[in-house]
Amino acid sequence: MLTDSPLANLDQRYEMLQAGLDLLDQGITVFDGELRLVAWNRSFLELLEFPEAMAYVGAPFENFIRYNARRGEYGPGDTDEQVRQRVEAARDFVAHITDRQRPNGRILQLRGEPLPHKGFVTLYRDITEQRYIEHLTEHQNLQLEERVRRRTAQLENANANLRRANEENQRIATALGRSEARLRLINDTVPILIGYVDKDEIYRYANKGYSDWYGHPEGWVTDRGVLEVIGPHVYGQVRESVRRALSGQQVTYEYQMERQGQTVHARSTLVPETTAEGETLGFFVFSHDIT
Repeated sequence: MLTDSPLANLDQRYEMLQAGLDLLDQGITVFDGELRLVAWNRSFLELLEFPEAMAYVGAPFENFIRYNARRGEYGPGDTDEQVRQRVEAARDFVAHITDRQRPNGRILQLRGEPLPHKGFVTLYRDITEQRYIEHLTEHQNLQLEERVRRRTAQLENANANLRRANEENQRIATALGRSEARLRLINDTVPILIGYVDKDEIYRYANKGYSDWYGHPEGWVTDRGVLEVIGPHVYGQVRESVRRALSGQQVTYEYQMERQGQTVHARSTLVPETTAEGETLGFFVFSHDIT
């Protein structure tokens, strides 16, 4: 038996999905057609320094905008007018990519993508160091030492954040009230790879991102073997991680491959699914591009 009931099994999978989203170093939010919050992750709250109590299913988009306006995120001006302009723009549900510098000096890149039947998903990424490095390339090579130091500090900070995320992965926000159809829509929209592999190394679920990443037709991945889907080159890099996941261990690793004529890199986390008796039934896959 997988779980005591189908509902409990669905709840467990929701929690594992949320665990994967919380492992991402990018923030993510999903708002519906009424501009009500549907989904989010921990990085979203940390990057924008929002109180945890503000984020709950059904929270109005306007609440977050007004909170920012009151603390000066949008510069001087009338708070109500700043809120009105941004809420009206959000209701257009238009794809956009914008950079915004916060009062604390950090630069965030916001990428919004509309969802079918209204609503939108937004990714939040701290690109402060990226912009700084781009600026350095326009100056003398004497500044190279500072550039290396900052990049090293950035990598050390990212690793520290990942370790903290792994230590806190048991503190997963429950996803009761989210329908399976809504989760599938989110899975196919967010720019990450999400899949489920059984103990025979057969994909039983894969979102659209999986097919796009490996160049397969949409829906082709499901019910096919891992080796057939990812190819012998990638499989040779991840085979040991797959074995460990099927033994019940959560694993995070990186791999590289040729894609559209260039070498790309990705980071994957495998989260085992086990029964109460300790049997491993398979594992969930959460991957994202780190090129």
